[in-house]
Amino acid sequence: MSADRGRAPRYALMWSGGKDSALALARARERGLEVGALLNFIDGVSGRVRFHATRAGLIAAQAMAAEVPLRQIATSWDAFDVAFRAELERLRDEGFTGVVFGDIHLADVRAWYEERVTAPGLGARGRSPAVGRPPFGRSPGACRRGTS
Repeated sequence: MSADRGRAPRYALMWSGGKDSALALARARERGLEVGALLNFIDGVSGRVRFHATRAGLIAAQAMAAEVPLRQIATSWDAFDVAFRAELERLRDEGFTGVVFGDIHLADVRAWYEERVTAPGLGARGRSPAVGRPPFGRSPGACRRGTS
């Protein structure tokens, strides 16, 4: 429990709408983490997820089904870093402890995200419950969860 908030640590989860995001949410919940927000970035012009081109409305429907509030931030590629850092500072100011990521297979990409998460003081590191485990397609629990 956080002494100043009187409540369990709360995390945001990076949500692309893909299978790794769903698996990360399931694994975070299995570990007892309170996920208080899904963090999603969309292209400000197309209204689609920056990395998968999923429509913003589908992401909103996923968040509703997961029963986790969605923070959907519209930005451009050029402004992504600034928008991401600003949202991390808002999370910190609202008492969030850290950020959960799905499987980020590329070490340099994972390091980029973790560096930004720790800069505003969100925990000691970005939490990544899927890292180091089998990729989603080879995860036996994925099918049992209904997330494949």
